Amino acid sequence: MKKLLKHMKLIHLIFLILGGAVVLSALPFKTQYNTIYVNVDSNGIENASREMTNAINQDQTLLYDYYELIGDNFDNHKEVVYNFQQNLNTVNNVILAFGMVIIVAALVLFLFQNHKRKIYYGTNVVMSVLATLATVGFGVVVIIQLLGAMGTLGSNMELFNSVAVLQNSDMRTAAYQAAEQAGAAGAKDALANYFYVTSTTLVMYMIGVIVTIVYALFILILTFAKFKRTKERRQEILSKAVENND
Repeated sequence: MKKLLKHMKLIHLIFLILGGAVVLSALPFKTQYNTIYVNVDSNGIENASREMTNAINQDQTLLYDYYELIGDNFDNHKEVVYNFQQNLNTVNNVILAFGMVIIVAALVLFLFQNHKRKIYYGTNVVMSVLATLATVGFGVVVIIQLLGAMGTLGSNMELFNSVAVLQNSDMRTAAYQAAEQAGAAGAKDALANYFYVTSTTLVMYMIGVIVTIVYALFILILTFAKFKRTKERRQEILSKAVENND
């Protein structure tokens, strides 16, 4: 423990770097899921239709045609897809905010740990505890959001994969043609050969958040250990001062 306390600056620096990594990771978060979407206008999901296009002028005709092929109507599912799309946006924003919280917490730790002082005051402990607990608390929020997204994804894996494939400009035409050739009875199996969406990304982020929370709790333990050690050292200094006065 004493060796660890001597390297508090490094420990906090790693925490700061971890926060930066979380912020950067928010940028590619939705990469695997960026084709799970519905083209909408300013009014939202209600007016979504097969003719509505996205930013690259791609309509969703094949998506609607596929569901008609299997005897269904995509309008029955578009709200679920849209809500998941919005949910991912929320998760992405929460991850970004989590990274910012870690960065601020790390800076607070640098400021209040008073590395150059031999005595560690109660104020330092309070601020350090608040910084680490803020990280842990926000981390729990991220985990809850990720669990919600994972639950929704797991319950609608076939739907989301179908949408992802048929909204993917690189494979939508070939995938639909395969489904069309298979006919109504075999369309689902034919399209399933193109599925690529999994929960891997969400699981990886979950693991990353848990590791961050554990690291924050590790810093919290070191904070109390440092306070205890410096409190004992302060008592020794006071005792020696009394002895010298005597």
